[in-house]
Amino acid sequence: MGKLPELYPGEDAANATAREQLAEKSLTHDYFPHGGVIGAGYIDVPRALAEAPPQELATLLDPSKNVLTRLTAGLTYVNDYLLKNTIWASSHFIFRA
Repeated sequence: MGKLPELYPGEDAANATAREQLAEKSLTHDYFPHGGVIGAGYIDVPRALAEAPPQELATLLDPSKNVLTRLTAGLTYVNDYLLKNTIWASSHFIFRA
């Protein structure tokens, strides 16, 4: 009837029982009979806006370090800090009609 049984894949006995119980149910008729909206989301921001600069930045800007150490620190800084994101916030909601 619906796709609810597909939420429990595999040959596990508990999943098989859940699939049998959900075989004749649907979200629209059994769980939201009068309609409604369900949703979720998150805010993903660059790490440079959410976290303090890492130690690699100090190593990169330190002229007393050798070139290879500064280059490695620079690559780490760019790959792990500037190009990465972090989840700032997440939320979910249900509006029943």
